[in-house]
Amino acid sequence: MKYMPYIDTILVKTQFLVYHNQFLNQLGVVKVMIYDLMKHHFDYHNYSGLNRDLPAEATSAEKAAVNEIMELDAALREFQIKMAAAYARIRIERKASGSTSKEQMENVLPETVRQKEYIAVDMPKCLRINRFKTTREDILRELEEGRSTSSFRTDVIVDPDFEDLLVVSPDHFNEIKASRAVTEGRLIVEDKTSFWLPQYVRSLIPSVQVDSQDVQVLDARAGCGVKALHLASVLNRTGKVLACESRPGRIESLKNNREVQGCRNLEIFDSDFTSLSGDDPRFAEVSIVIVEPLNSGTGILDKLGYLLQEEEFPNEQYTQKDLWALHKQQLATVKHAFSFPNVQHVIYVTRSVNAEENENVVQETLEAIGDAWELGCVLPEVPIMRNEEYELEECLKIIPTEATGNGIFIASFQLVPPAPEEPTEAELDSAQVTEKPRRRKRKPHQRQKGEHFQPRLPKALAASVERLSAPRGLPVRALGSPVTSDEQLVDVGDLANSEESLTGRPKVPQAEPGSRSPKVAPRRASSYEKAIGVMGISLTSFYAPRDAAMRKLGAEFRQGLSEPRSIFPVPNPRPWK
Repeated sequence: MKYMPYIDTILVKTQFLVYHNQFLNQLGVVKVMIYDLMKHHFDYHNYSGLNRDLPAEATSAEKAAVNEIMELDAALREFQIKMAAAYARIRIERKASGSTSKEQMENVLPETVRQKEYIAVDMPKCLRINRFKTTREDILRELEEGRSTSSFRTDVIVDPDFEDLLVVSPDHFNEIKASRAVTEGRLIVEDKTSFWLPQYVRSLIPSVQVDSQDVQVLDARAGCGVKALHLASVLNRTGKVLACESRPGRIESLKNNREVQGCRNLEIFDSDFTSLSGDDPRFAEVSIVIVEPLNSGTGILDKLGYLLQEEEFPNEQYTQKDLWALHKQQLATVKHAFSFPNVQHVIYVTRSVNAEENENVVQETLEAIGDAWELGCVLPEVPIMRNEEYELEECLKIIPTEATGNGIFIASFQLVPPAPEEPTEAELDSAQVTEKPRRRKRKPHQRQKGEHFQPRLPKALAASVERLSAPRGLPVRALGSPVTSDEQLVDVGDLANSEESLTGRPKVPQAEPGSRSPKVAPRRASSYEKAIGVMGISLTSFYAPRDAAMRKLGAEFRQGLSEPRSIFPVPNPRPWK
């Protein structure tokens, strides 16, 4: 996944999908094979090739799949020189030197990505004990009996901050991950950073529970259910979790994980969160809403571990326009959480370190919801270091490092308590002065030379700057209005050229001077856009080479996509520099 932008560049520059349009529906296989060839600089003399041997009991469908792979391999051989040249240009632009092909391929990646990988290799892995099925003593005894070495006490330890968290050395993680304790749901792969949110929700239960009634927590974007199932374990006998998810693949994983882990207080809603109505009686008793919308995932170091946990791979390649698009979507989602009648706490969570997705969203939300809500201090007993002046003291922001692991940002909006009646003088003398909880004092931020602080702009000026800075072609939506499933941030069908298709940015006609900007009509999402997603981007970026090839082949070809045709391609409209 980290090489995806460079694979897309090779596909577009060589126009492979234009010449061989029969592989448009097998784009995933095409990218995997190109990645495999990149390891050898597209030199088939050093490439071991594919094994086409099949067992005797192979079905006709399996034989047909092998034939398609062999046909694709032959087509890639025809483009060997073009792809090798395109890949060489990428290495030159990235200044990727090295003594071996593997070293050169690694140096193509940005320095920040490589540094995160070096840290992630030695990071300890974490497992959560499933309280629905076992206890800490039982699972430790089971793991110790199943170990083949005597170093169990040093390889597996209980985290000092969370009693349900086991920390495993990376050398022995694969052995435990393949054990029955994990496959049967007694242990769940979950990083330590994911424990802070359930810990905070546990601290809110006494304040929202009335007369021993069940506490209802709404998870706006449940994914495969790691966060929702952890919350259900925390609530257990004091409430239940309502999980919203609209992606078919994630719903299937969510239901399967609920069954494997033995959870009984989790209810699943096959619906997009922004399409839910606050007047729906099913959500009348919801008191806590957790919003973790799509974000860039820049706070995640251990990407493979996060892939095992959430079934999503964090994307490292993003631009400022991508952040603005995510910012708008996040802002609309978190504002929709305030439409439920009895909600008392709205918790906003991201796995990003960018201010556009964290502090800016919180500040604009506070301006939009009025004086009835305020920021609550998230886990004030957890001391963290303040790195920037714009960071909010009430929010919990953990920066990803080798010591802390993956990063996270948590902000909590809570109702302002009603003002008490004016006490008498006698009550004032006897009353104890209580203060709002505050976080432990953190070290002040020492501004480095050349570092500039960006001041907070007035609301009117900030709105003007946002409007001028937003990427063109995005649907103009009223502030606070929900994002419908029929509206997309990117319009694939109107991309201007091959270069723009790699960034997923639409191009709209410019308005005449003095006239109003043209409106962008909402478009129903393509099937692949609704299926699954990569964290930080949609599959619009993944299918950008396919869309670029389809535009060159013309509108007539789109209607018969499933039927392979051979059409003479159009030359590349924008050559290399």
